[in-house]
Amino acid sequence: MIPTPIILKSLAMAMLVTALVTGASRGIGRAIACRLSRDGFGVAINDLPSQKSQLEEVHAYITQQGGKAITTFANVSVESEVNQMVEEVVEQMGGLDVVSG
Repeated sequence: MIPTPIILKSLAMAMLVTALVTGASRGIGRAIACRLSRDGFGVAINDLPSQKSQLEEVHAYITQQGGKAITTFANVSVESEVNQMVEEVVEQMGGLDVVSG
């Protein structure tokens, strides 16, 4: 059975479900992060360090709307940076349930 958006939203609202969204400073990644937050997910938003100011804007938007978010910087094409990012997200958010890139 494929979970429907209604089931996922209900699950996220019942407990803090954490999503990691890469490329979240702009475009589709930003839209996904904002939508997941509106649906009750805690979001870990990621991008390259060069996108810091844009990613901080996304973080501010999510938290101003009442969402929970953390920022993490990593180049997803470098395995060691991805491993470190995932460890950081799990440590700060208490787990990791969804990954979107």
